[in-house]
Amino acid sequence: MKRLQTTIILFVVCISYAIGAKSNSSIKSFINEDKIWHWVKFDYRDETYNDEYFFFEGDTLINGIQAKILYKNRNIYHAALYEDGDKVYCCNKGYDNFRLLFDFGAKIGEIIPVDGLNYTVLDVEEIIVDNEPLRVLHLSIVKNKIRYIVTWVQGFGCISYPSYEYPYFVYIYNTDFIDCKINGKVVLEAKDIPNPNMQEPYAPNPKWVGATWSYYDYDNEDYSYFRYTVLDRPEVIDGLTYYPLVKYTTCEYEEGKEEAIYRIRQEGQRIYMRKEDFINSLYLLAPTFQEEGNDYIFYDFSLKKGDEYCKLFSNYSPPYSLKVDGVNEYQLTDDQHFKHLLFHSNVGYDSWIAGIGSMYDLIEPFTHAEVDCPCSRTLNYFCTADSSIVYRNPRTNIKTDLHDVMYDNYDHFKDDDCALNPSNIGEVADVSPFLIQANNGIISCSSSTATMFEVYTMDAVKVGETNFANGEAKVKVDKMPATYLYIVTYPNGSRESGKIAIY
Repeated sequence: MKRLQTTIILFVVCISYAIGAKSNSSIKSFINEDKIWHWVKFDYRDETYNDEYFFFEGDTLINGIQAKILYKNRNIYHAALYEDGDKVYCCNKGYDNFRLLFDFGAKIGEIIPVDGLNYTVLDVEEIIVDNEPLRVLHLSIVKNKIRYIVTWVQGFGCISYPSYEYPYFVYIYNTDFIDCKINGKVVLEAKDIPNPNMQEPYAPNPKWVGATWSYYDYDNEDYSYFRYTVLDRPEVIDGLTYYPLVKYTTCEYEEGKEEAIYRIRQEGQRIYMRKEDFINSLYLLAPTFQEEGNDYIFYDFSLKKGDEYCKLFSNYSPPYSLKVDGVNEYQLTDDQHFKHLLFHSNVGYDSWIAGIGSMYDLIEPFTHAEVDCPCSRTLNYFCTADSSIVYRNPRTNIKTDLHDVMYDNYDHFKDDDCALNPSNIGEVADVSPFLIQANNGIISCSSSTATMFEVYTMDAVKVGETNFANGEAKVKVDKMPATYLYIVTYPNGSRESGKIAIY
């Protein structure tokens, strides 16, 4: 779906903004009328590359601040910028206030607030450009629990992900920096910029047997659920063991009420599906997956940026290769950071969390079509059978910063999802006037006003419930060590929830 926003949001990851009350001929100055930046943008609609150029020309006065005007291509006004020492400030077209865009003097560990988002400096190194030493900063940013790595080059701006033109993705992966010229001479090329020295994001290998995925379709305020689980019913075919992956719409799986059954097997970071179980006709684009014997390679969480996942066919265009557009990191919990893969085609996009699968539809892990309405589908909740991995949609229906878009009003966590009963399970801090303790397999709660105490496993299976008596309530648990969810209910019907670990 098109997640475009009419207002151009800060070109925060890239080269597009500059600074300068006055033109500065120094190579270390970002605002320099002698510089011309060159990018190419890949157009997925017709699979062509389009050149884009940015340059400074002329002055403007905004709220008493003199700034340079940044143009895109020949004469498209893009933004006004000025610089103060190592810092660059930007005022986007249509706005009348400046915000920090770059701080090239930042140190390792420093947090830089840029237009409502916080960048953390991970590393700083130095390169020589035209006989001048320039600082290269590698930074991380977290948006909706996705961790992106970006690179800034002193005097040249952000290189990794250049634009917020498609703000839903935070960073789009179809625009590439080519070079920058000063007075017609190329002084910096993409190959000159060092990549951050980062480890490959962690790709877990959780067992899918017994796991639960709960998705929902939404059309504005209307939504309905569909779910998947893998049944522990092994079947040996051609010497390989398969398990049934079932799709259903009931709260819990009920025999005979499934909508579809697929036979899958799991080997390391790959999920295989029997060829005869996959139905191409269900999809706008017909995918051709890589094969291994009688199976398709349905998921491969070991893929890297640029690797081909499958080929896509349609009645209106020749087949093309669907490749990984980008790889970053998803923060599942404070201690769990998983690999996150992104895909983009000429009709749409998709993303995976390693070990979990597609954020759009488990059985449609390739790209889905973009539409002109706030309607789509998304993963609301996922849990492994042993509760070792639990995912819940990180979005809320409250706008949290300038980069949220209208879809955040619809694509957010649904707490009435009966697959995760009780409904208000979440990462809730203990702020209410009660005391939770655990000792010898018993979770106890002390409160002078609460009426009911409930305890659940992390996959929302109720362990026990009890009424408060003399301000105390206790529930015995069997599994240790483990983390449990609890709910405290008050006379007016309000409830508090949280987590407690038992060791």
